[in-house]
Amino acid sequence: MKKISAAVLLIALLIASPAQAQTKLSKEQGNNYYYNCKSKPDPRMRPESQDAMCACTSVMMMEKMTVEEVQVMMGDTPQSRQALNKMLIEVYAPCMNYPVQDLVGMQCLEDKKIDALGSNVPKEELCGCVAETTAMWFVNEGRALLREVLVKNPNITDPVGPIMETAKFKKKSYDNLVACLTKGE
Repeated sequence: MKKISAAVLLIALLIASPAQAQTKLSKEQGNNYYYNCKSKPDPRMRPESQDAMCACTSVMMMEKMTVEEVQVMMGDTPQSRQALNKMLIEVYAPCMNYPVQDLVGMQCLEDKKIDALGSNVPKEELCGCVAETTAMWFVNEGRALLREVLVKNPNITDPVGPIMETAKFKKKSYDNLVACLTKGE
């Protein structure tokens, strides 16, 4: 009985004591992140897509991350990796629809098998449909898919390629291609 009372007292003390304050990222820090992101062009994206992604990740960074987490993320410890993976899932994944749309569209336009389909839908329109539909699907499914990718490879830094190589992503892109083809008939 004494052990239970001591445990309850300890829990009460822990609950009553204030948690260590976490410092929210400021708007200035978010803006700095945005401008830094934009200053490094990503050849996989159109400039307007990169701008949208940088804006999105800046907002998500201010909402989901603290100054302390960002500082820890810069290190080389298991806690750093945990903070980086949180950033990938909570900040980057919700904004990956922009590069996904550009990359899926580019892959579709370059795919010679699409030419062989003999579709009545112009290739640019078809590929635009596939890219947009896949990107919209990714908005809802991206975090879960990224979690699966991180389970298999917890040390990735750029998840775009590994995500697009998953069977689930490839199947959804293909299903979207079929849907876009039948929509145009």
